[in-house]
Amino acid sequence: MIECDVIRDLMPLYVDGVASEASRRLVDAHTARCPACRGKLNAMRMPLEPVPLEESEAYIRFIRAQKKRNIRSCIVAVLICLVAWWAFMEINFSGEMIDFTVMEESRILKEEPRLYLSKEEKLIGETLLGMEVIQTAMATGENQMIAFGEVEPELRKWLPKNVEFDDIGVFGTVVFYDYLTGNTRIYISYGDVDGDGIADGVTKTVATSVSPDSWEVDEWYELIYDGETGETEYRKYESRHMWFSFFDVP
Repeated sequence: MIECDVIRDLMPLYVDGVASEASRRLVDAHTARCPACRGKLNAMRMPLEPVPLEESEAYIRFIRAQKKRNIRSCIVAVLICLVAWWAFMEINFSGEMIDFTVMEESRILKEEPRLYLSKEEKLIGETLLGMEVIQTAMATGENQMIAFGEVEPELRKWLPKNVEFDDIGVFGTVVFYDYLTGNTRIYISYGDVDGDGIADGVTKTVATSVSPDSWEVDEWYELIYDGETGETEYRKYESRHMWFSFFDVP
């Protein structure tokens, strides 16, 4: 006697009309004497009841609403990730960038009058570049520091009084010095590309830190003087977070 499980495996083929003639006879013979399998076969033969139209429309509305909720949830999740990423970068990586704005002389000197390049400061450049110790250092092509005491006597008459000077630096064809007054550091460099002892250009930088003991500077000013053309360019430098540099206004 064939088991019910075998007959029930044949029922889908029987109902769809694709079972072989031998399989159909087995199903007919078994269901004739097995009420359980006969009821199963009759249930499979019954057509499915159509879903009411209003129920179909309600289901579609539900699916659409669910999709909108999923989209909103994704957007919120992305925004949360962006905020978390920004906070992480802000805390763990300063991301500072430096940019400058070219400014008119009257405007920049009004903001920082100490940026003005005086006649005395130009004469200091001529004196420095004319010194044998400076020319010797430049001739080597190496970066060197020269003790300020070696050149101080010849410069003292032009230098500011009661300020703290660092050593003189020689970098290739450039010689510079800097000094601190309060919490503002003044850098002045003189370039002598052709080695004739005459400054081809002068750069002066004025940087004010948050305190005398700090090197943290958010903005500083720079003067660039071209000795050949006599033209001077004034710049204001600022450091800010690189992720928001697109908010900058010239």
